[in-house]
Amino acid sequence: MDNRLFVVYRRSSLVGMKTSKGISLLNQAGGLLSRELAAALAENWGQVYFFGPDDGAGYANGVTLIKMPSYRRASFFSRLGSWLSYLFKAGVRILRERGQGPLCIVTNPPIAPVLGYLAKKLRKRPYALLFYDMYPETLIRFAGVRPNSMLVRLWRAMNAVCIRNADAVVTISPQLADTLRAYCSGPGACAPVEVVPTWVDTNLIHPVAKHENQFVHKHRQLDKLTVLYAGNMGAVHDLSMLPDIAEQLRDESEVGFMIVGDGFGKKAIADRVARLGLTNVTLLPFQDEKDLPFLLAAADISLVALAQGSEGISMPSKTYYAMAAGSALLGISSAGSDLAEVIRNFECGINVEPGDVDAAVQAIRSLSSDRRALNRYRNQARRSAEQYFGREVCARRMLDIIGRSLNR
Repeated sequence: MDNRLFVVYRRSSLVGMKTSKGISLLNQAGGLLSRELAAALAENWGQVYFFGPDDGAGYANGVTLIKMPSYRRASFFSRLGSWLSYLFKAGVRILRERGQGPLCIVTNPPIAPVLGYLAKKLRKRPYALLFYDMYPETLIRFAGVRPNSMLVRLWRAMNAVCIRNADAVVTISPQLADTLRAYCSGPGACAPVEVVPTWVDTNLIHPVAKHENQFVHKHRQLDKLTVLYAGNMGAVHDLSMLPDIAEQLRDESEVGFMIVGDGFGKKAIADRVARLGLTNVTLLPFQDEKDLPFLLAAADISLVALAQGSEGISMPSKTYYAMAAGSALLGISSAGSDLAEVIRNFECGINVEPGDVDAAVQAIRSLSSDRRALNRYRNQARRSAEQYFGREVCARRMLDIIGRSLNR
């Protein structure tokens, strides 16, 4: 195993300290991971003020929801509008408060770090930044924004100021950490850039035998080798080759494809599936959160895609959820990417290059015919999720970093 990955994923300790002022958590995306982070922070700080959307879910004791505008994915302009709306509403609340506790800021919206900088300068509130993806790099690679444009120069300057003034900087993969460290290459000290993977609750997400899985029965996958993609279909998740993979396997009745989720890339996939008349593909919208364990456990093979050019700016969190469910991974990503390295180092599946349909088809056929190899990958995925990517391991590491940095 790569020693760098071993050090990053394995080391953890728990700092158990509470402060009367609590801590504010900012994340426009909300969702399961945000609720789990809020609960973990509440155990240390006693009180968490969560600036996020009201998605109707319950929160742990000690977590107070401060309702914010939700994230809108429909187009770039709807995203930008929701980002600015969140920034204004959260900023007014945070900057008018005096004598409050530290801030833990997730980069959703990606312009949120500026709130930490302003709160530190105007209200002397320390802050930690959690980078789950990288802007403006995503806009450069996938939205056609020019690298030397005024927008990019201003955004990078803002990032540099916010990162250099942060008390803690955390991201989710080694390559994202390298991207962030580039902002610290100039004069002025930066907090160390730490790596903590997005974790998964391995008690909630776990293998479920197909004959006991209600989702499998509902969608007629009991006698299938199920290849599943579940999640957002955005710019960094290039699924354009998926219909071509399914087309080559259309006559192999034991293989079934499920595409579950949404995003601006879904329509093109759905249209191509319809044009090709692919009866081996089931398309579904996002499912209720309560059904997530059964959905993920339905997969024999989970497809995880990282578009070419996404190296160093994104790492799919669905990787660890699929592993926890005991699914073999079929990665579609460039060799050497964080995704490819996880698959290689933890021996939990096969990675193919983006656009290589034949390699992906061959990978599925080989796992369909060699069930011993498939089961080996599945068992190794589950073991690795429990040992390296479980909530207990990664949340403790996160609390250690934030506790050391914000309570000194």
